[in-house]
Amino acid sequence: MPRWRRKRLIDFCCKAGGTSMGYHMAGYDVVGVDREPQPNYPFAFYQDDIEYIDDRQIANIRRDYDAVAASVPCQAYSITQTLSNGKHPMLIEYASWLLTEIDLPFVMENVPGAPLRNPVQVCGSALGLRVQRHRLFESNCDIRGTPCMHGWQNRDRRYIQVPNGPGSKRRTGIAYVYGRGDGTFFNGMKQVDIWRHAMGIDWMDTAELAQAIPPLYTFHIGKQLSEYT
Repeated sequence: MPRWRRKRLIDFCCKAGGTSMGYHMAGYDVVGVDREPQPNYPFAFYQDDIEYIDDRQIANIRRDYDAVAASVPCQAYSITQTLSNGKHPMLIEYASWLLTEIDLPFVMENVPGAPLRNPVQVCGSALGLRVQRHRLFESNCDIRGTPCMHGWQNRDRRYIQVPNGPGSKRRTGIAYVYGRGDGTFFNGMKQVDIWRHAMGIDWMDTAELAQAIPPLYTFHIGKQLSEYT
């Protein structure tokens, strides 16, 4: 009888590991791959560029892993792209081809507006998080998203920011993470600590949090993916 082992998942474009942590929580041993160094990444990591994965590597992934995930750069598809003159790579079509070529159960994540195929949406409000940060997930497996449940967040006055003065209900900060961060309601907590609390991430700095999604998103998706691996 073969020795039991945890299922293995390779996570492309992993950044500092928000998605990877969720897949780990869902039962996978995760290996991250990113084109840039990720010193705070919490699991095994290889620096490599998804655009240069060759046939030999594809064969090795197919042999050594049970599932594959990818979160290619989203800036080209984000609504914030209109606010920037920068040019960003549009890799979804290539990543879709690569994941299909690898021929394992896969999940690809990106922002609303990205050209994913039949994606489902996940919202942090449905997972009890202090974020909304909508994200789309495409898969070759039957996965389910979540509804939006913004009402309970909107009713929690502690998490309403008032950057424009008393009475303002405008929310700012990354991805609708709520919290003033000036100590008024949080006993002097810095804004980055409020973001960490809101997202369920305690190992990232501010710049890494700006690119991350909460691990509970991919825990929700990964538990479903595990039914096919």
